[in-house]
Amino acid sequence: MKFISFKNEYLNDKKYKVLTLFGIKFRFKSKKQNQINNCNYLQTLPRLEIHVCDKCNLNCRGCTHYCNVAQEDRFVDISNFEKDIKEVAKKLNFYEIKLLGGEPLLHPNLIEFFRLTRQAFPTSKIILTTNLILLDTMKENFWEAMKKHNIVFQLTKYPPMNEKFVHYLDLIASHNIIIDNIHVANEFWLFKNPNGDSNSQEVYKQCPEAYCRQLRDGRLYICPDACYMDYYNKYFSKNIPVDKGIDVYKHSSEEIYNYLTTPKETCKFCFAKDKFKYVPWEKSQKKYDEWDGEVANEVIV
Repeated sequence: MKFISFKNEYLNDKKYKVLTLFGIKFRFKSKKQNQINNCNYLQTLPRLEIHVCDKCNLNCRGCTHYCNVAQEDRFVDISNFEKDIKEVAKKLNFYEIKLLGGEPLLHPNLIEFFRLTRQAFPTSKIILTTNLILLDTMKENFWEAMKKHNIVFQLTKYPPMNEKFVHYLDLIASHNIIIDNIHVANEFWLFKNPNGDSNSQEVYKQCPEAYCRQLRDGRLYICPDACYMDYYNKYFSKNIPVDKGIDVYKHSSEEIYNYLTTPKETCKFCFAKDKFKYVPWEKSQKKYDEWDGEVANEVIV
């Protein structure tokens, strides 16, 4: 039994240090949060996620970012990203920023995203999320840029990578790069409510991606589902409401913050987490029911 523990927790989009002493919790407001907000007078959110590309080299069933049904291999233009990330930094702070996709290692100018993100957010944790498939092919300038700009890894361990996973850990260790988190992705959620009759407030309250704000083409979105729903609709000829996001250039910090902390119409087309079903990871066959929470077959109990 642990008598003392110390960890970070989020409550109403605020970060706290939580000390548990003999079962009693003591919550302290993050000192870093106070320093940032007092300096810049900006609201702070837990996380920003940025697709550097939508193309992926794995093709997962039920991808929560819909990369498996994206019909265009969108690679973010670095000059547009530079303008967007600078504008975002004028409006909001984030404790951590994830560069992902798709598979970010596919982007030929990935190290420029490291540089520009660090310039815009000098105190935020910046995380590169990868499935590792291309890690052996990365040149020395990639590893040097990771160190220079203080980028850490989040590794997503999919079943196809099991045999080589220790090799990748050794490779990362040989370059002295920090691994912030390892996500073992042996199963995927069936979360979509095709009837669109969920309670949006309850969905938002339970949503495991409620902290995953997205930046795409100069607009911010509440979550990946809201941001990339157009890929799903286009591929399957569906008409689930598409969130328009909020333009970072045309709105104030307060307007953007309020928008990103309010449930959207899209939430009605997801089930609350307590109603999620789960299926083992497998390659996508690009069928619409790969996301459908009403599908009962192959459910893990």
